[in-house]
Amino acid sequence: MDYGTPADYLKQRIERGHEELNEAQSLHERKLYRMSLVHSYYAIFHVVSATLFVAGIERAKHSGVEAAFLQHFIKTGKLKVEHGETFKLARKWREDADYTIGKQFTETVARDILERCKSLFAALESYLREQGYLKGESGKSD
Repeated sequence: MDYGTPADYLKQRIERGHEELNEAQSLHERKLYRMSLVHSYYAIFHVVSATLFVAGIERAKHSGVEAAFLQHFIKTGKLKVEHGETFKLARKWREDADYTIGKQFTETVARDILERCKSLFAALESYLREQGYLKGESGKSD
């Protein structure tokens, strides 16, 4: 697919991730925990996908993004093991939120996932800045 330049793609993914994270926070504050879980996951999905892309890795499926993230960033020690666990856990909760009928989604679980996703998002922005892909403190690419 043509995403423009790698910098364009990174910028778009990071911006979308921030939108998703803000929406997850807003939904959580409104006690819409199921949807907060969905948006928390998509926030990190976007930033993980962008990070993989700048590393020359593209995956078409969510499972492929997870596997590549674990292989190239967690198992190599570039990021903490807890960040790999966050991605797996957030993906599981997102799938439950999207596909499971009758399941209760509590404030506690939604808050935990949201906070973990914020931490992973911040860690990836920091990594991207350290690697020279993002400039400045805001996480906005040039």
